[in-house]
Amino acid sequence: MENECTRANKGTSMTPEAATLQEALAAPECMQDESIAIAEEMEAVNLSDDTAIQKPVLVSKYLTPEKKKYLISLLKEFRDAFAWSYEEMPGLDPRLACHTLNVESEAKPVMQSRRNYHPNDEIQIKQEIDKLLASGFIKPIKHPTWLANIVPVKKKNGQVRVCIDFRDLNKACPKDEFPLPNMDTLIDSSSGQGMLSFMDGFSGYNQIKMATRDAEKMAFCTPYGNFHYTVMPFGLKNAGATYQRAMTTIFHDMMGREVEDYVDDLVVKSKTRGEHWSTLRKVLNRCRMYNMRMNPKKCSFGVSSGKFLGFMVHKRGIDVDPDKAKAIASTTPPSSQKELKSFLGKLSYIRRFIPGLAAARAFTPLLKKGTKLMWNDECKKTYEMVQQLITSLPTMKASIPGVPLKIYLAATDAAIGALLAQDDGNGIEHHVYYVSRLLGEAESRYPSTERVCLALIYAGQRLRHYFLAHKLHLMVKTDPVRYLLTKPVLSGRLARWLLQLSEFDIECVSPRVIKRQVVIDMLALFPRNEETSLMQDIPGGLQEMVGVLTDNELKSKQLWTLLFDGSATSNGGGALMRIMNN
Repeated sequence: MENECTRANKGTSMTPEAATLQEALAAPECMQDESIAIAEEMEAVNLSDDTAIQKPVLVSKYLTPEKKKYLISLLKEFRDAFAWSYEEMPGLDPRLACHTLNVESEAKPVMQSRRNYHPNDEIQIKQEIDKLLASGFIKPIKHPTWLANIVPVKKKNGQVRVCIDFRDLNKACPKDEFPLPNMDTLIDSSSGQGMLSFMDGFSGYNQIKMATRDAEKMAFCTPYGNFHYTVMPFGLKNAGATYQRAMTTIFHDMMGREVEDYVDDLVVKSKTRGEHWSTLRKVLNRCRMYNMRMNPKKCSFGVSSGKFLGFMVHKRGIDVDPDKAKAIASTTPPSSQKELKSFLGKLSYIRRFIPGLAAARAFTPLLKKGTKLMWNDECKKTYEMVQQLITSLPTMKASIPGVPLKIYLAATDAAIGALLAQDDGNGIEHHVYYVSRLLGEAESRYPSTERVCLALIYAGQRLRHYFLAHKLHLMVKTDPVRYLLTKPVLSGRLARWLLQLSEFDIECVSPRVIKRQVVIDMLALFPRNEETSLMQDIPGGLQEMVGVLTDNELKSKQLWTLLFDGSATSNGGGALMRIMNN
């Protein structure tokens, strides 16, 4: 008897890759009860007391009249925390943040040859130069030692963004090792909140001054003369680290509790709507204190959901940005290696949500250097299935601190994968993260148990921040850790694996019956075929669940249940079977 989640097309011959994706198509329907959250409808309000002057900012349209009135009053009180033009942006105090280049002493200055531009581009370059001069962001320079060119980049609206080619200067500067936050951690922490406000710095990098001794190294040439930056520009190496350091200094005691920040993207969060206004006041006061200016066009206040770092965060969890999912799902098949790499890169960004991303291995031969893109029927079917899968991705949940995480592993001779899940305390198991990857040629020859070990090692490296923060329940019969410990002699590879796993609190849990959802996920991740059996990797009741009966069918039929367990060492092995009448 087939369940709607495990049903596959019959009567057609399918490759393992196609079978993987075909089974994956049914999984999201079972994994997700609610539709993907969409961004709230916003309303523009004017913060100016003079109705003739427009200073708009966006607030949620679904706030009650009383809350909306209070929010508007609060934003007007801190009107100076926003900037609608360059002239309203004084810049951060240099004592708080100042960007230095630290050019290596042996580096030789580079003067790039001047480039020519299209007449239409020159007009827009002139307009941008005038704006930068008026705001004090650049100054003329007569005798530069370093000189870079302008790179005009076309925007979607036809306008030109003026960028500077700082590649030569960047090569001469050592990397700033200031750590950027883990994006997964920030996204998790921003979900499950009662109310959110999203803020973005106005021309963010330009709010930080350049060190006086380094400013003239930022020289660039234009058709109208040579200029140098007095503020930190975009495209400069270590600019992100400098900005993150400044934000950490400003909000150091609020990060992780009341705000989350990634460079110039700031989220103000609160578990309840009542406490949100006091937290928002505190954030705006910090902005005023340090002359930080926010971009009102990119801010949204008093919402229950919104986009953060390319994902939708809301009370129920985390979703892929619907606009990005739609864009991926509607793309035309690639006609070149470059387009295929772009498509796979977009998939990689949302891999957390995709069970069996490694199933896209049908495209791997097309990525080899010098290979002509031959788009055959197998590639076409796989591509169409991936696009269909993208339209119904599951909602992921952030992990709950203090609650153990469950790890489900799977391995075939071609790929490995893992699912991170967690019980919510009400008997409901939620998905936290999917990871999967293809095996290399040598890895594909590992014994099956070592491939399971490799899946655990890969999950530990890819999801290390989760592994360190939680106790881990490894949901497999064959304990990879025990396998490593009982080996009489460990090779270099196995010894390294054991050393990596020693820092995690891992407990092997041998489940009697695996829940239906988990079975569906693993089926979607790794299809069953004659060459590889899922039984070795996820035993313990799986044989009962693959042909799942409905509740009504279970009541109407007299069933026998077979329970099986076994183990083996280098000295011997054994098995136990138990048959129960239901």
